[in-house]
Amino acid sequence: MSAQEVAKLNESDSKIAENKAQTASAYAGVDEKRASADKSRAETAQTKEETRVLRETGEKPTVGSKITATQAANNAEISLARKRLSGMTVTDIKGRTEQFLASGRMNPQYDPTLASTWRTANQRMVGEDRGFDEFANNVTPLKQSRSDSPRARFEADPEMAGKRMGKFTNLGWEVFSQDGNLIGHWK
Repeated sequence: MSAQEVAKLNESDSKIAENKAQTASAYAGVDEKRASADKSRAETAQTKEETRVLRETGEKPTVGSKITATQAANNAEISLARKRLSGMTVTDIKGRTEQFLASGRMNPQYDPTLASTWRTANQRMVGEDRGFDEFANNVTPLKQSRSDSPRARFEADPEMAGKRMGKFTNLGWEVFSQDGNLIGHWK
């Protein structure tokens, strides 16, 4: 290769590098504009979502406090949970949301979904929550009274009525009949 050909190749390589730099700069400007537009669209979508949720729940935003879309969605979930529990009595809620009976045994009527709904309904909404105090005052389940004492649980168990509790073994507590005969073990 001659010196002229090498010079032409070098000049060609520098023009290619210059074009690549200009193209990269142009793409960077486009990327900045695209990011700005995406941010603007996201803010607009969030505002529309907040407005939609407020319309559905019938609430009006309070002056000076703006709740986010996530907070509005959480408020809607709390409102829905309260509506689900609104027709139930205190005893019905208590009977279906306590995992254990007074005797310490599993509650056969326990409904984990209803218990979760109960926990959600007892949360305070973000912003103004006029319904919280009304809900808390009208539907308050009784406290679960579960003794940790095995003797208290044994005596509270209806199946153990008329039976006597013995000593603890590796099989559980000995259960004696009224006659004093060992009839089984209780856990």
